[in-house]
Amino acid sequence: MIFFIVLLGRVRYNGAGPGKLNFATFVVERLRRGEEVRALVDQYVSPTLNTLLARAIAEIIELRPMGVLHVAGERMNRYEFACRVAEIMGLSKELIKEARMEDLRWRARRPRDSSLDISKAKSILRTRFYDTDLALKIFAEEVGR
Repeated sequence: MIFFIVLLGRVRYNGAGPGKLNFATFVVERLRRGEEVRALVDQYVSPTLNTLLARAIAEIIELRPMGVLHVAGERMNRYEFACRVAEIMGLSKELIKEARMEDLRWRARRPRDSSLDISKAKSILRTRFYDTDLALKIFAEEVGR
């Protein structure tokens, strides 16, 4: 049997590990410095912690389910996510300001909704990859509260 794992997503956060700065880390760093964070209320994503994604992939390899599985976090807009990050990290949400896509001057176009339908994976896998509270608690431990 041949199967492929394709990873798609717009917002992944990898705790304190190396690599490109992700949105969760960006939010934490800005809020810790007392700087404003502009977060979109009209762009929807599925924030996914790499730690939980890796656990889900290991489970997929073991179970070998058929078909397409979307493994990602729950659907939310970036503003909601930034507020949840601040809450879990014990940071003030007052510096998180609502923004709209048309307010930003991006070089490349971005989709309004890049969230994924996780219902099939959620029904098959034991890993709680979609649990934002669990993911943010792990994230807080990795980056140090």
